[in-house]
Amino acid sequence: MEDFALKMQADTEQEIRSLQQGLQQKERELAILYQLHQSSSSGYLEYLLSLIVNLTAELIDCAICSIMLLDPEKKELVVRATQSLDDEYLKKNPISIYQSLSGIAVLERRAVQWYDVLGEERFCYKAMAERLRLKSLMSVPMIAKARPIGVIN
Repeated sequence: MEDFALKMQADTEQEIRSLQQGLQQKERELAILYQLHQSSSSGYLEYLLSLIVNLTAELIDCAICSIMLLDPEKKELVVRATQSLDDEYLKKNPISIYQSLSGIAVLERRAVQWYDVLGEERFCYKAMAERLRLKSLMSVPMIAKARPIGVIN
């Protein structure tokens, strides 16, 4: 009977630790959302976009995160924020929504992912991806008032 009680106590302690870890993750997420809310009300778009990419990269633990905004007249996506310190990434030219992987997310208004961008014809930055050892990409459209405004990669 004593062994059963010890096992139950160990299981309960493990469950409590698991719940505490989940709670800590939720606290981090809430803190990030609060920072985003505070920034959005201040009116500093560049700061807000930079904050979003930095917090997103931290939250999901990715190597590079960027926001590309849609130029609706030119039908191009333009990098407006990134947490990458790579000069080439920071100087990326605008890309057509019709000739790029990120454009698919905008056109189809859904998140899309690729596990090996080097094998994709529409991927525009293969040399940079090879140099930085990047392989996969996820593009999530940003939509406001039922219209796409850009993507977060």
